[in-house]
Amino acid sequence: IYAAGYAYNTDVDNDFTVISLTPAGNERWVYTYNGPFSFTDEALAIACGSDSNVYASGYSFGDGTREDFTVVGLNSSGDELAVYRYNGTRSIMEKANSIGYGPDEYVYAIQWILIDD
Repeated sequence: IYAAGYAYNTDVDNDFTVISLTPAGNERWVYTYNGPFSFTDEALAIACGSDSNVYASGYSFGDGTREDFTVVGLNSSGDELAVYRYNGTRSIMEKANSIGYGPDEYVYAIQWILIDD
């Protein structure tokens, strides 16, 4: 069982969080990501790949930016494989709201962008 969201940390605000549980509900591991600005970071979606890895998408505040599109890859032990961040051209608000693992073994994340005109 995997769950994704955020965990409040009094020192750095919210951290992007992925939790793995056994079928009985016991904790296997907890992964947290605190972005470069130590502000709000949140996982919004999660996918499991046929490669046995876990992928979570959401957003993370950057240094001098607002919410940046963020995707994290974890192995089945909860170890970080990669972090991908994207700050759009207007630096307004990018969030990866959903994620999927394709039959071609690529990870696909979908974002929406708030245009502030």
